[in-house]
Amino acid sequence: MSFRFCLLALFFSLSLPMGLQAQSSRPVIVKVDPSSFVQHAGGRVDRRHKLTIYGRNFWPEDEKMFPRSKTLVSVQMRARSGYERVDNPSFGISEDLQTLTITFSEMQFLRGNNTLDVVVNFAGRASLPYSIPVLSAPLKAPEITSIEPPTFSVLDDLAEGEDPAEYYHFRLKGRNFDALHNMRLHIRGLRTPIEKGDIDDGWIEATVPRALWNIPGVHPVRVFTRRGGSITKYITLEKKEEEEQVPQPAPQEPVPEEIPEEEIPVPPSRY
Repeated sequence: MSFRFCLLALFFSLSLPMGLQAQSSRPVIVKVDPSSFVQHAGGRVDRRHKLTIYGRNFWPEDEKMFPRSKTLVSVQMRARSGYERVDNPSFGISEDLQTLTITFSEMQFLRGNNTLDVVVNFAGRASLPYSIPVLSAPLKAPEITSIEPPTFSVLDDLAEGEDPAEYYHFRLKGRNFDALHNMRLHIRGLRTPIEKGDIDDGWIEATVPRALWNIPGVHPVRVFTRRGGSITKYITLEKKEEEEQVPQPAPQEPVPEEIPEEEIPVPPSRY
């Protein structure tokens, strides 16, 4: 039996392309984004979620030898409760071959408190499971604890060459945050896109709306979730005061030097 198994293993290894034989290391998952999810809100709405997996050994080093075929790589997701398991959810691989992006169904995996285990397989070798917590939906309205930075200059006062979109970027910290697709951010009543965030650590990032870049003043900020709205906090856009110019006395013309009377030469008389 052991001899037959060795023969099968030898046949399988010889049938693989040379590049795959050289790929001896198992895939390694370094981190994922997002690092957590919030449980399904209930109802019949089934959203698609995106998960980005960062790591190494996802693909052979000689990428030119192999087309990016999904037959070489597989991704498994399993809820620890055991009621759902999906092999090969839809995914894409990055240009550097070290990032996988997959999409999956909310109703399949995010029902109730749970933990997801993600495994990447390549050429018959599997990574260790990477665990992702599924957090309880918040029971209270969100709270804003801080905005960093809280104060900006209006657009006219930016340094030359400074990117306004990058300059007006800020991080908002708080509690009772929901999944990003269940949150809304308003600045002075303007719906402001949430660019990214970590609900487990309690922060989101966004950019002050372009319509406010030239409007100095104190602008109210609120966050809304399924449980209501936060108490208002504020972002300040201020215009730098011009330094008062002290008037300088006007330059005076030089006064010609007076010649003493006794030194004034007198022309000789002709008489």
